[in-house]
Amino acid sequence: MNFPSSKYEQPYGVIARLLGFGTLIAVGLVSAGMVMAILFHIGHSLQIAQLGYSLVKFGVATFIFLPVVRVVVVLMLFLKARDYLFVAITGLVLAIISLGMNLGLSPI
Repeated sequence: MNFPSSKYEQPYGVIARLLGFGTLIAVGLVSAGMVMAILFHIGHSLQIAQLGYSLVKFGVATFIFLPVVRVVVVLMLFLKARDYLFVAITGLVLAIISLGMNLGLSPI
């Protein structure tokens, strides 16, 4: 028996691909950075180690921001579907994330 597909069924595939692709990029950045750091300990230049450290930091930042990007994509999908209740809820979640980031980054 075939059930009618909901208007949210296909967007879940978009979100899954976004998270999967983002995770692969982050893993690649962290891995490349770790290899560069290991090369420094074997005897290569300090510049390679610094670049490796920067790649690791950028990879971890990518891991951290993937859920935020997911919320933004979901907000866009709800706007496209004209589901304004979920747009409001998702907007509130995004505002809470922004507030938390701003409070966390502000000096005390």
